[in-house]
Amino acid sequence: MTTMVSRLQACIGRSDLSSLLGFKPKAFAYVLFHVADAEKYTDFEIPKKNGGVRVISAPIPQLKLLQSRLSECLQTCLAEIEKADGVKESCAISHGFRKGRSIYSNAEVHKGRRWVFNIDLEDFFPSINFGRVRGYFIKNKNFALSPDVATVIAQIACHKNALPQGSPCSPVISNLLAHMLDMRISRIAKKARCSYTRYADDLTFSCSKKLFPDGIAQLSQADQGVWIPSDKLRHTIFSSGFKINKSKTRMQVYWSRQDATGLVVNAKVNVPREYVKTARAQCHQLITKGSVFNKEELWGQDVKVPYDPAKLQGKLSHIFNIKGQDLNFERQKGSLKTWPNFYRDYRSFLDYQSFGSSPKPVFLFEGKTDNIYIRCALNSLAADYPELISDGAPKQLMVRLFNYSRPTNAVQQLAGGTGDLQLLINNYELRLRGFSAATLAFPVILVVDNDKGSTDLFKAAGSKSDTKAKVDGSQPFYHITKNLYLVPTPTPKGMVESYIETFLPNSVLKKKLGKKTFHLPEKGFDVTKHFGKVLLAEQIVQRQQKAISFVGFKPLLDNMRAAMQDYAAKMAP
Repeated sequence: MTTMVSRLQACIGRSDLSSLLGFKPKAFAYVLFHVADAEKYTDFEIPKKNGGVRVISAPIPQLKLLQSRLSECLQTCLAEIEKADGVKESCAISHGFRKGRSIYSNAEVHKGRRWVFNIDLEDFFPSINFGRVRGYFIKNKNFALSPDVATVIAQIACHKNALPQGSPCSPVISNLLAHMLDMRISRIAKKARCSYTRYADDLTFSCSKKLFPDGIAQLSQADQGVWIPSDKLRHTIFSSGFKINKSKTRMQVYWSRQDATGLVVNAKVNVPREYVKTARAQCHQLITKGSVFNKEELWGQDVKVPYDPAKLQGKLSHIFNIKGQDLNFERQKGSLKTWPNFYRDYRSFLDYQSFGSSPKPVFLFEGKTDNIYIRCALNSLAADYPELISDGAPKQLMVRLFNYSRPTNAVQQLAGGTGDLQLLINNYELRLRGFSAATLAFPVILVVDNDKGSTDLFKAAGSKSDTKAKVDGSQPFYHITKNLYLVPTPTPKGMVESYIETFLPNSVLKKKLGKKTFHLPEKGFDVTKHFGKVLLAEQIVQRQQKAISFVGFKPLLDNMRAAMQDYAAKMAP
């Protein structure tokens, strides 16, 4: 069987490599050699958690695409190498920048141990220079590439003679070069009966022996209470081309708080309590005051400085991704009061940002495929709908198409479908209660199929309507309550029902994928003969949008715009 490694080894020069990465030779050469080095990246600084700054080098789009393709290729190679070395997925050593692995999987290896020992590698990415990358791909027995190919890989990967932080291929190349380090340290750890994992530049050892093995680390004779790596471990790290950051080497014993990659591991993998407490307080600030502040030390005093809500979302997402593991990220049943606090906090934040104070109108459709249709239609008809999309280059949506995800499913109870949208209608006023800072500046508009499947949703909308008007799908839009609207899909003349695919040309609906034809997943759907909405949206509409007429979507887009205009009139002084 042909492997990715063997395909890479078969490349003789630049042309072969460009073909393997899916680039035309001219485009490949242009990105690498015609764009000036100074124009290939945008460098900026971000503050480190413990002081200092980290330089991020963001590649231009063309180079980023090339680096992403190289990353995919090398990720496959790394998986093949690990499999050949007998590294089982359940015994993974490297957890950083790997599919299916994370800081959680890294920390889980070390939970409930008597001893947890951490080593940090100094200047991890910057220490991997052009010559080292090129030499690795030439000399490493798993690759043994042509010198010309190795040189081109190094040219794609390096910036200012180092792996840049910000490049899509820096993580996988660093993992490849550190693979031999992992194998060597793993043997040392196994002999000492210790667990060992690495997450990027963070090395963690743990065990529950009465005494920590001196083959890994021992107490310093010069500095009381300071643990230092063993001579063998230091030599192994140094001979593998890396350096130890002495200031971040530490031993953690079971009677104190132990952590690995920033997660507490004493009894179970968890987020530090103070981190959760701070996020919760900031969430309360946002929904009641409309802004967020963070305490920072300035000239020896604690001062409040503005904090970006996007960073708060990152905090809440991090908490959910770690603590949610115990709940399998499932929806909670029963009263909101019985939900875990971190679920409630995250829900409050997402509801506030999505419905209470969104900076633009929000549209919720029945599923992810609907977003694809509407985005393609707006791209095609941008000149006619300046309220919905800018007609510049590139085009920018002036509205938000609500994106369904694991967090929206678990904490907002929104995964698409009329059932979830009906639940939102029923609880909308309750969900906005307590948002004293909510501006309600823009409408939240539900767009649903005008068919029998929406009957119960229409009834719910009618019962919650301020005017108690009958909702039957016959009107362009309905105002329900506060900033919430409902837009049923318009029903073309001669039809009793409509759904969003109704507005696609028949020629699109009749297109085949292989020998299969499009069929809605209702009665008569046969997986051997038919394909459904997802493949229609992704494989046909999205990929062939430039050749498709979206004029049929105009009645729906007109109604969506009319609902926006109605709310703007209500909000006008």
